[in-house]
Amino acid sequence: MAAHDTIRHSPIAGSWYPGTARELRAALDAYLAAAAPVVPPGALRALIAPHAGYAYSGPTAAHSYRQVQPGAYDTVIIAGPSHFAWVGDFAVSAESAYETPLGAVALDEEWIAALGRLLPVRRVRGDREHAIEIQLPFLQRILGDFRFVPLLMNADTLDVCAALGRAIAEASRGKRILLVASSDMDHMDNHADVVTHDADVRRAVASFDLGAMAAVLLDPAYTVCGRAPILTMAAAAQSLGAARAQMLYHTTSGDVTGRTEPGHYTVGYLSAALTA
Repeated sequence: MAAHDTIRHSPIAGSWYPGTARELRAALDAYLAAAAPVVPPGALRALIAPHAGYAYSGPTAAHSYRQVQPGAYDTVIIAGPSHFAWVGDFAVSAESAYETPLGAVALDEEWIAALGRLLPVRRVRGDREHAIEIQLPFLQRILGDFRFVPLLMNADTLDVCAALGRAIAEASRGKRILLVASSDMDHMDNHADVVTHDADVRRAVASFDLGAMAAVLLDPAYTVCGRAPILTMAAAAQSLGAARAQMLYHTTSGDVTGRTEPGHYTVGYLSAALTA
């Protein structure tokens, strides 16, 4: 690595997911073994995967990553919400690589430069965001050697998300790219409300109509934290030939803990595949 290069060391290994390579590989293998692969109707363009701690959302996320074929992609673009810092509509990490207990994954600077020729790209350093990092161990376990792009987002309009999605698609043409939208579903103080609201979200995403998706995801009554990443990656996937969204698995934190009584804080988790 060049002298100016930096590695982003994990702020969540050992808490959000296992902190040693042996324990992490064992957890990932167990999650993936329990999730059934689905024969998609067309080529996989993008995934929606949750980003809570693995104890809560790991089994759900595995249903998305079970669809990924080893060796099929060189670069993975992961869009996630920026929970802790305002980055504007979107930003890309300025680090050279992200490190997990399974090793370091280098950023694809060539792809980032291609995006920068289409849209202004802000670079940020030293983020502590979990939504993007927590996807990496699954990808490391399945793909092995690959590059990635961490795309942090605070955008809140369909126009911005659609424009970014089109630019992502343009920068990705001719490349073996997988898109990932990192998002948990509704966050509410009642399990039954989360189940109801998440059903609305799933119907909107399954329609694969950006306007219908935005009508739900951008409605303040719905508290999907990765709404912008979902809209952005759906727009990008459509530009790359995706024609449908397939719901793979849904659960809630209440299903994991058994706390589904009224008034208990609950988060929903969804895995979905966007395919040609």
